[in-house]
Amino acid sequence: MEEAHYVVCISCILGIACLIFSGFLYKKSIETNTWRSCKGEILHSLVDRQQVGTSSPSYKAKIEYKYTAENQVYFSKRIYFGSSLFKFSAYRKEADSLVEKFRVGDSIDVFYNPRKPDESVLIQGVNSIVYIVFGSGLVCIVIAVLLMLYY
Repeated sequence: MEEAHYVVCISCILGIACLIFSGFLYKKSIETNTWRSCKGEILHSLVDRQQVGTSSPSYKAKIEYKYTAENQVYFSKRIYFGSSLFKFSAYRKEADSLVEKFRVGDSIDVFYNPRKPDESVLIQGVNSIVYIVFGSGLVCIVIAVLLMLYY
């Protein structure tokens, strides 16, 4: 019975943390739709592969770019808000498509925060990762509620 209390507490804390964090990501992602744009250049673009032991390999698009905003040069690796949340994905297709879209030497549109020009993205709007974090938070809260009701 006491173990269930620990699980309820941990599940509630994780759930609330995920909900708050997804709210932050959602707000920042929506804000990118109103950010200024400028031209930038892709400096590095590759698919990084990682494999631990005998597990299946995981992949991540590693993209670095530079841009000039407000008469200053900036460097960034952020593709969209939440892109660094999960370091690697089991799906190589997404990483390949990002690297294909953003090739080394390409001139690209960079969207930057006019109040904080060092904050930028290559892809505006809300990405699916925001909904995944939100859904994870809801699942944790539901687990906590069910445990409280039945234990």
